Amino acid sequence: MQIKTEQWKNWIQISLGGQFVVRNLTSVRPVLESAESRDIPLVALDLEGCTHLDSSAISLIVNHYKKLLAKGGKLVIFGANTDIKEILSIVGLDRLVPVFSTKEEFKKANDNVES
Repeated sequence: MQIKTEQWKNWIQISLGGQFVVRNLTSVRPVLESAESRDIPLVALDLEGCTHLDSSAISLIVNHYKKLLAKGGKLVIFGANTDIKEILSIVGLDRLVPVFSTKEEFKKANDNVES
């Protein structure tokens, strides 16, 4: 799994490439935990390069969403392919976490969000 982080305004963008599955959680978890350590964490999870995700990945997203929310932060997802968006919808994650089709859509919707 490829993991890349970058800053956009007050957001930490975490880009994931490859399979977001149980065997890769030990690589993803510390990156999410690092983002959580900010005063008011704003995290954008870029799934554009993600080819697959399983229930363990969904659980990790939900757990980190709750932690970020408790600190007054936010978690959003963007760039997921059609199959992954369908999975997010089936499990109801898209009703909890905002899901944007593209990076541009995410940026437009969050251009004025400050920590």
